[in-house]
Amino acid sequence: MTLPIGGQSAESADRAPIESNGKTEQIIEFIVKNGNATSTQLANYTGLSQRRVREILNELIDNDTVIKIGNYRHTNYTLKIQKQNK
Repeated sequence: MTLPIGGQSAESADRAPIESNGKTEQIIEFIVKNGNATSTQLANYTGLSQRRVREILNELIDNDTVIKIGNYRHTNYTLKIQKQNK
């Protein structure tokens, strides 16, 4: 197997730890900029597979950062609005 320049195959780069490659930040950035996003849009934006994007999104949902709206092909993700205490 010949590896591309940089030494990682696309498959191994896709499975890299979330925090090490900045993809979580890219996903959050995209959602902030656009208000919401589909996993397809995020996969195209980040270069990750949809499966990997959904794994990251599920982690963000578990951390109360992102909310999932809808099901199946009509699923969108948006940021959870945090109420600030005054």
